[in-house]
Amino acid sequence: MNVLILGLETLNNMGEKFIIECTKYILKDAKYDYEVCDFEPQMTLYKKLIYFFLIAVSKTINNIEYSAKIEYLAVIFRCRKKYIQHIKKSDKIVVAAGSIKYSTQHLWAYYCLAINIAEKFNKDVMFDAANIQKYCDADWRCRYLARHLKSKNVKVITTRSGRAGLERIENEYKLPLHQVHGAVGDIAYWLPDLYDIRSVPKTEIVGINLISGNTYIRYGGSISQEKLLDVYTELLLMLETAGIKWELFTNGLPADFEFGKRLIKKVSMNSQIYVPSTARQLAEKIKSYNLIFGARLHACICAYVFDVPVVGMVWDEKMSEFAAVAGISDLFLSEENITAENIFCHIKDLYQNGYSYDVEKRNDYKYKTRKYIIDYLKNTEN
Repeated sequence: MNVLILGLETLNNMGEKFIIECTKYILKDAKYDYEVCDFEPQMTLYKKLIYFFLIAVSKTINNIEYSAKIEYLAVIFRCRKKYIQHIKKSDKIVVAAGSIKYSTQHLWAYYCLAINIAEKFNKDVMFDAANIQKYCDADWRCRYLARHLKSKNVKVITTRSGRAGLERIENEYKLPLHQVHGAVGDIAYWLPDLYDIRSVPKTEIVGINLISGNTYIRYGGSISQEKLLDVYTELLLMLETAGIKWELFTNGLPADFEFGKRLIKKVSMNSQIYVPSTARQLAEKIKSYNLIFGARLHACICAYVFDVPVVGMVWDEKMSEFAAVAGISDLFLSEENITAENIFCHIKDLYQNGYSYDVEKRNDYKYKTRKYIIDYLKNTEN
């Protein structure tokens, strides 16, 4: 059996690479052949000009439906040929992109196009370990995505968001009973199996994970780039005063690095920003820290699975839902509680006292993730 993994393989975000690499690990361990198709295939210059022109046009239109239809046209132009090539020759499809959402990253369009092609060639589809964005009937993209998720070819949808994710699947999106739905852990829970990095030495350094300054605004929050910059600045000064060593690091995204450069300039300190070149490098770096302040979801998940204490910031429901599933909501700060003082108090407490995760709960969710994937492949074998 040849399994097609659909994901964001070339996105310069090591969190997405964690998802792809762990999916590959599970399939390889179970003796399945696989190949990967990037949701965002490379383009020629000609294609880039047309694609980005259509995306730019879509952003000028205030009507959500008309804007989305042009966005979808751009995605068809960019992706359809590549998706057909891969889906046609596959036996089963596993979507490994981490989120079922419609408001950012064009994911709704990628999913709808892939499902349309899967229907054409009668291929089964599984969405693995996704957080589920809240349903919004007023948003045409959401309704269009929901209609495609009800396809007879979509056989399994699992969520990393626990009970909240299942309730959205069943009560908001009202997905059909022929599908298998389950609550699982993020597939990156398998990182310790994928990377044998037990020998990485532990340091006393606190890792400070960077994120794009406009993240809260993009996701409907109210913390501006300048305010977030002030929070990070004050936090670093507090750590300096307390004599706690720290290091800035990103998950690989250029926008996060640019925010870090502004931060260094503002605090007037001669500091470097660690930018991983590979997913393994990010895992090794996080494992080496005494603890981290996590801004990106997969920095937090990586710390969690390698038993590195984490203080997290909640800018999207996927952050709070991960914390709830892991049983560490007390370590994650909501938007109204994001102050340098609050973050520092949590860091200081973990620095002095450490933290022990519920390993039994973590392993339970971890193995459920694998079980749903393998059951899906076994139950649909020809």
